[in-house]
Amino acid sequence: MRNWYVVTGGPSAGKTMLIEALAGRGMHVEHESARIVIDRWMTAGKTIQEIRADEAVFQDEVYQHKLLREQRLDPKELIFFDRGMQDTYAYNRLFGVPITADMQEAMDGAEYKKVFLLEPFAYEEDYARTESSAQRDELFGLLREAYERSHVPVVTVPAFVTKEERIDYLFQYLRDVEGLPMQA
Repeated sequence: MRNWYVVTGGPSAGKTMLIEALAGRGMHVEHESARIVIDRWMTAGKTIQEIRADEAVFQDEVYQHKLLREQRLDPKELIFFDRGMQDTYAYNRLFGVPITADMQEAMDGAEYKKVFLLEPFAYEEDYARTESSAQRDELFGLLREAYERSHVPVVTVPAFVTKEERIDYLFQYLRDVEGLPMQA
């Protein structure tokens, strides 16, 4: 079993905030592949509309980035991912993109200790988001389905009033349930 955890949820769920908080505590984090792909293309002069014009091509590029990254990482190292392989299933389903046999095999073979599925916060737009708030809500269910069908334990992280409460909740869970050295 890999010593890896996933933080996931729909757009604007607070994933990046939690990943940054984990990094701030010295944890190894891997940032969201979609953002890395988007940022690379935007640096090359493309707009978000151009990048996402062909959703199948975009989703495949994100999938390939995740696949290559996980192949190079040490499965024994404690790592927190901003989205995991199974997010491919959810996004492809949302956008009607076929899931190839190779993709399904990679998703089924991607083992994580746990996935933390974040309940949605109020939707906030940013430069890389094209999904609507309705799609964000649909993604929440698709993400749960994706990880459960791959037999990855899912822990739902509630949408607290403040982001700090969510950080505290996750850190307490990691310390008390997972036995990780998280500071109070």
